[in-house]
Amino acid sequence: MAELYSLEDFLENERFLEWFRSPDPENDAYWKEWLEANPSQRPVFESAVAAMALLGGDQPEFSDKYIRQKVAVIKENMAEGPPAGKPVFRVSTSFLRWAAVVVVTTGLGWLLVKPESFFREKSSHSSVPVTTDLVKSFANNGDEPTLINLPDGSSVVLTTGSKIEYVSRSGSFRREVKLTGEGFFEVVKDPANPFYVYTTHLITRVLGTSFLVRSFDNEPKATVTVRTGAVTVIPQKGDNRTGKTSPDTLLLTPNEQVSLVVATDEMIRQKWSSRQNNPLPQRLQHPAYEFHLTPVADVFALLEQTYGVTIQYDAEKLKNCTLTATLSDEPFLDKIRMICIGIEADFEMSGNRITVTGNGCANE
Repeated sequence: MAELYSLEDFLENERFLEWFRSPDPENDAYWKEWLEANPSQRPVFESAVAAMALLGGDQPEFSDKYIRQKVAVIKENMAEGPPAGKPVFRVSTSFLRWAAVVVVTTGLGWLLVKPESFFREKSSHSSVPVTTDLVKSFANNGDEPTLINLPDGSSVVLTTGSKIEYVSRSGSFRREVKLTGEGFFEVVKDPANPFYVYTTHLITRVLGTSFLVRSFDNEPKATVTVRTGAVTVIPQKGDNRTGKTSPDTLLLTPNEQVSLVVATDEMIRQKWSSRQNNPLPQRLQHPAYEFHLTPVADVFALLEQTYGVTIQYDAEKLKNCTLTATLSDEPFLDKIRMICIGIEADFEMSGNRITVTGNGCANE
């Protein structure tokens, strides 16, 4: 595989440029394997994606003068003389903040940048021995919604009385979960590997989107509500249990909901407005949050409210940190990771408690 040590290496690598401009499953697999084999180079890869988002013309609102200035910044911060024959990537903190914002606003980079980033993460989902099949089960027996981060980086907010299970087979996650109750999902995009949610009454199949599934065993109907993206819904009956397309399959798009009446197996489809008659819990109703020089304390408060987590940080050190970005249907870990890139911070996660550490931001 290619030896890539610096930002300049990536920007001159034909395969990287080809993947960025026209991603396909073969190249997706190639760069995923490369990142797994070169975890220390992930920061350089992320910065190269951010740089390409600008240089590739995905931000037409930037002026030519602005682009020339940023290209100059990129060049200035390359290594000035690689030690021991290996190039090293050096970059200013202001460039890192700029690059992070470019990645967020263009929505690029998350196809391959999975939870194993250069941030330290301590999650309750420990690694599974290669030779075992292990059923992981999480139940919300508390009074408030709780966040569960899945092995592929997807996230689900479980409401009270709900439970989720999945199998880690031979150390890998097949992107299949069993839900009892209600869960709001934000799924990592992976076109080659659909994500399935199985309930007693419905099968939901997605590629990467945000949606709510409600299916309690003692309720007369089960529902799937789509906030962003598209999902297919199949009733759990007869030959449909394989999850394959059948005559009963429904395709749902944003602001659509399907309800299955348990007694009759009738599927009722309806539209809903994002502003009126919104069936989603209030904390989950916004499909996107726009931040412009928003204090990071306000951003953290919003995440705490939305996901039912606790974020600890030094308020005095981070008082000058702001975020300019759009956060939409990225899973929780992607959101917190991107924010931390933007303010040059690290985070650790233990259960539903996130600890953010950083030296703060200059009062620009």
